Amino acid sequence: MSDEITWTKPRTVLVVIAWSIISASIMLNVFLSGSQIVGYAFWSISTALPILMLFFISVFVGMLLEDIKSIVLGVFEALALTILLTYVGMALPALVGNAPSIYVNAIYADAMYDIFRMFFPLIPLSFLMGAAVGGFLADWLF
Repeated sequence: MSDEITWTKPRTVLVVIAWSIISASIMLNVFLSGSQIVGYAFWSISTALPILMLFFISVFVGMLLEDIKSIVLGVFEALALTILLTYVGMALPALVGNAPSIYVNAIYADAMYDIFRMFFPLIPLSFLMGAAVGGFLADWLF
């Protein structure tokens, strides 16, 4: 019993970290390609494809986590870490000092504005629904 507990916790942490890194890279790719996801606009392929990718990654992660407690906590942890990694990626010129000093605050504010515009409300819903579907699939299949 104790072997299962010590193995499950690091595995859960690593799965959530990997989920966050993959999700942040998808969101940074969306931002850098110029097709920002507007949270309530779901009518073109440029906005639907990243959301579907995040949904299917969340299904896979839900199948890996299996436990409902791990899934619910993992969704919130992964979402927070994804937002943080995306913010760092978007504000990187200001963080490393490559931006002129008069634009640093504008870069920080614009990065935060773009993140909330890209993420909410569809991305948290796709995380939660995908992980829940994955958890049910793991329970049903295995």
